[in-house]
Amino acid sequence: DLYHGMLEVNLPDEPGTHTRTISLVKNTNIVRVVLKHLSSVDIYPEDFVYEITDDNTFMAHDNTILDNEEIDYYPWSVTSGKAGIYADLNMTKAASTVNVAVAEFTINRLVVENNPVLSIYNAKDNSKVLAIPLKDYALLVKGNYNKAMGDQEYLDRQDEYNLTFFLDEHGLWSSSRI
Repeated sequence: DLYHGMLEVNLPDEPGTHTRTISLVKNTNIVRVVLKHLSSVDIYPEDFVYEITDDNTFMAHDNTILDNEEIDYYPWSVTSGKAGIYADLNMTKAASTVNVAVAEFTINRLVVENNPVLSIYNAKDNSKVLAIPLKDYALLVKGNYNKAMGDQEYLDRQDEYNLTFFLDEHGLWSSSRI
């Protein structure tokens, strides 16, 4: 974890312990991406390449993002997982298991001025499975409780984002269209 904070302090001349509180902003975030097939076909994490692209590499003394080149973040962990599901809402029918792929990233601070993109590619042919504006998706779950908070304050207060995507029978993000 990486934090940023500044405080101008004027200490008294008396010896002793003098305590001051510095407000901190967490400059790192965890992004977890979960992929699951709608058809309950097994999914293998190594079948995909996961990437977040942003231009948030360098920060100034006041914690603003400096102009810099885009950087590609890659997950530090790519694993598989299983979860049980029931055939009905009353949980009376036999349970089955779903398999998922999970990728975990650590990225720098999200800022409203930037447009980070989460992309997932098929590892075999490098075709794009999905690409989404990460900041916009992070702000989707701001919710009613945090609506009075500005978008940047919300992004600075959050440090974990969990995103789940369902893939169709062709291994592509299942998106609805009208």
